[in-house]
Amino acid sequence: MNPPPNENDLEEFKTEALDLLEQAENSLLALDRNHPKSDFKRHYDATFRVFHSLKGGAGMLGLSQLQKHMHALENLLSPLKLNRSFTKDECHFFLRGIDAARTILDGQSVNFDYTLLPIKKEEHQNAVSESISKPLAPPKDQVQSKGKGRAILIDDEPDILESLSSILESAEVEVESYTDARKAVEAIQANPPDLILTDLKMPIMGGLELLAAVRKFNADVPVIIISGYITTEALMTAMNAGIYSAIEKPFKSNQVTHASLSAIHQHVLRKLFKRGLH
Repeated sequence: MNPPPNENDLEEFKTEALDLLEQAENSLLALDRNHPKSDFKRHYDATFRVFHSLKGGAGMLGLSQLQKHMHALENLLSPLKLNRSFTKDECHFFLRGIDAARTILDGQSVNFDYTLLPIKKEEHQNAVSESISKPLAPPKDQVQSKGKGRAILIDDEPDILESLSSILESAEVEVESYTDARKAVEAIQANPPDLILTDLKMPIMGGLELLAAVRKFNADVPVIIISGYITTEALMTAMNAGIYSAIEKPFKSNQVTHASLSAIHQHVLRKLFKRGLH
């Protein structure tokens, strides 16, 4: 099971969550203003994705009250898709639910009355009662995940790879090492990691070429450049391609650990939200 989230994780989650709640609120307000029914699906889907995403993210971070609240709202929202419209009472109910989620994110407890939503279907009511009272299992990812993420390391010098591997494994990061950048690209495409650490100057395919190749199929995975040849030009090119950071050789273990864990934490949180939004 994953270790408890640190303060940075929670602050990043809170920031993302508040942005998502604002998106859902805007969609509900649009429905409340009786936008044409042709817009209903778009606004409904946007609201549902936010509820689903926050439920998953809260579960991964162990925020049980928020997880249960979003799960209940999601269950209440689901059957309303068939109606192709919301009443004002239904819109206002979910708007109050969003306000309650903000209160929970602020560290306060809420006593939200889920029965205030007019329910016409008995099976809907039963489903909601179950979602509120039944303990939620942690997401599959949380049960199966071990350590603090997975990194792919690329350097043409085996001793550098051995040193980096030792540092990251000590920080509970799973590692795969490659001296051939082409094979690393294949591995990244087949099974995307949470982090890439790569040298710049390597035979056949250098770090910037590897970065360009990876960005063609993965725009999100964080990349850290570790090199003794970080010129201003190379750094600007790498930054434009979206690297997370750059570390000069010879590196210190605490530099590698701090940058790597920070990058992995941010990447994992982004995946939580994107998983719910697609």
